[in-house]
Parts: sequence; C-alpha cells; structure tokens
Amino acid sequence: MRKVDLCLSSEGSEVILATSSDEKHPPENIIDGEQIIH
Repeated sequence: MRKVDLCLSSEGSEVILATSSDEKHPPENIIDGEQIIH
C-alpha cells in the first residue's frame, strides 16, 4: 500500500479560514458549500 500525504497542495489540499462576529451570519454559512448568498 502506497502512503500518500493528503495535506500537500500538490494533492489538492487547501487551508480555508472563515471568521465572523455577527450572530446572524455565522462562519458556517460562509463555508457550507451553497452557491446562494446568505
């Protein structure tokens, strides 16, 4: 079995950070994958 480092950018990994201090618009709404604007 070949070991693969899935955390390499060459393997397609990305680091995403979402922050929000607005209770009506939590960061989960930013990164939920939906195409509509929240």
